[in-house]
Amino acid sequence: MSQVDIQRIQPTDLINNPDLLIHAKGREETRTVFDGKVGSVVEEGRYFVMSPNVGHTYYPPLGRNREVRLWKNYRFAEDDYLCGPQPYLSQYCHLAAIPRQPKDHSEPLAIMWWMPTKEDFEISPTNVITGIGKLHPRQLNAFRRLVVAISKQVEDYKFDTKFPDKKQPLIALATALDHTFDRLESLSTSFRQMQFSVAALQRCYLEVKAYLDYLHVYHPMMTGQAPPATSLARTIGAYVHDPVVLQEFVRAGLPVWVTRSFDAVPSTRIDCVKPARLPQQWAVVADATPPFKPFFTGAANDPNKYIAFGRFARSFMGYPNPFADPLPLPSPSQVSTLPASGPSRTASSSNVANNRVGAQVKKLQPYPSQKPQLQGASKIEGRNKFVDPPSLLLPPPISAWCEALAAVDRDKANLMLNRRPSDAGYVFPEPGLFVGVAIAEKTSNFIHNWLRNRAALIYRVSSESSSARPVTPQLWRTLLNYGGIVGVGGAGETTLNDKRRREVEALLGNCIEEDGVQLSSSGVAASMWREQELQPGVLPSLDITHAILWELFELNFRFEFIALDARMTTVVEQDLATRQMLIAACFPGVHGGSLLVANIDFMTRG
Repeated sequence: MSQVDIQRIQPTDLINNPDLLIHAKGREETRTVFDGKVGSVVEEGRYFVMSPNVGHTYYPPLGRNREVRLWKNYRFAEDDYLCGPQPYLSQYCHLAAIPRQPKDHSEPLAIMWWMPTKEDFEISPTNVITGIGKLHPRQLNAFRRLVVAISKQVEDYKFDTKFPDKKQPLIALATALDHTFDRLESLSTSFRQMQFSVAALQRCYLEVKAYLDYLHVYHPMMTGQAPPATSLARTIGAYVHDPVVLQEFVRAGLPVWVTRSFDAVPSTRIDCVKPARLPQQWAVVADATPPFKPFFTGAANDPNKYIAFGRFARSFMGYPNPFADPLPLPSPSQVSTLPASGPSRTASSSNVANNRVGAQVKKLQPYPSQKPQLQGASKIEGRNKFVDPPSLLLPPPISAWCEALAAVDRDKANLMLNRRPSDAGYVFPEPGLFVGVAIAEKTSNFIHNWLRNRAALIYRVSSESSSARPVTPQLWRTLLNYGGIVGVGGAGETTLNDKRRREVEALLGNCIEEDGVQLSSSGVAASMWREQELQPGVLPSLDITHAILWELFELNFRFEFIALDARMTTVVEQDLATRQMLIAACFPGVHGGSLLVANIDFMTRG
């Protein structure tokens, strides 16, 4: 085709003869950053993609209605900045510095592209279900070493005077990395959830590393503070359209591509033509089992895509509101005989214990001696749950919560008779059950049975789609008494074991529908607390008992907080995950993390 004909080039011409791209081919030493080292025809000739510094091209993520979803390797295929280049966005400029997978699989960083198999999944034995577990300590420790090292780099960055401004984005990313690791280390989940958690950790780590590398390595070269790169970086790179950004990327040695319309061919120099690499060649596009549904539809350069990434991750590892559905309206006679209910107690709540264990235990602060006299306050039926049992087995209180609970107006006239919520129970066992027993040996039995089922009973509320409901104190008491062990169900379902089996199935909800998770038919002997095996049949030390019961107070309180927030606000479904992040931020050490991980190190904080 002659130079005159090039001026009238059409998409069909490029399809029939891709070599038309090299009509202005020249010597390598004369090529500029605005020319193409290589180019490819895409989208039936309507576009071409080229790069000034890379010897190949990728098929770009074009289109305004791209459906993004998770695939078999827990990545987003060609729409994922961990897999291939994405359109440049200034607020996410660091994504171009995401490292590529090392060629040497023995490198420590290679684990950030590793996917766990069943052999890497350690089952957590519980009395009630089998099939939940954690990542094998070998891989967990490999992740830990990398997370600890990069967290140190972030701490150094916080106090680096060369970067006085705009530190919050990296700090937020590093916080998300810390909490993702905490979830992976602390929570027993299904194998599928464990794989997702590993992928989430890898994503957080690689993004933090890219951010640090962009700040310390690439940006100084872009701005002239450091000499230009002498070689191409092994990073993901990006598609750019701004000529200034194009120049900066080439100077810094970051891989860069440009996508242009076919009518720009006449004014463009490209020195080599190659087919664009299709997504099947560089990304996993096989479905998971079962497949994930699309969670975002839009253009690849839409900033909302990255917001959707985070929202999807939070929903996958989100939390249900077990108190959500109201029950039918009770009759007035039923309302008048309802037992008084109160909130769960956290380290931020109450304890009126005023006894001593020898001379070494400090006297706990009681409630104020003069409590408010409430007009019309009803007589408390059963145990007053605004006041904890006087037991030194309960963790010490915080006085501000003691005073607040003492001032609660318990007048039943304040009840909303037109709405009876289904909250006459607890998401986790109420700690008063452990100390409110007549026989001391039962306290030890309850604690050991709780620990044998702890992983399973936390797992039941570990998914936003969980159907778990609050459990009555009586059912919790029964479960703690016999340990939750159920055998194989009988045909007639009339035995005590069959009754208990149905109770356990109802308690667990749909979490036993997860692949590989099922009811257990045998019990476990060991009671574990924070990787420590406790002596069977013996009450743990006071410190350990405090920590165990504090965790129950804390977890119950957090889910009641979710329920209270849902009652007091109107939140559309897609904002629930964001709302729960705000709730998590109310607790020490939880911002961006899991409401199911109660850090014992913060036990004494309100």
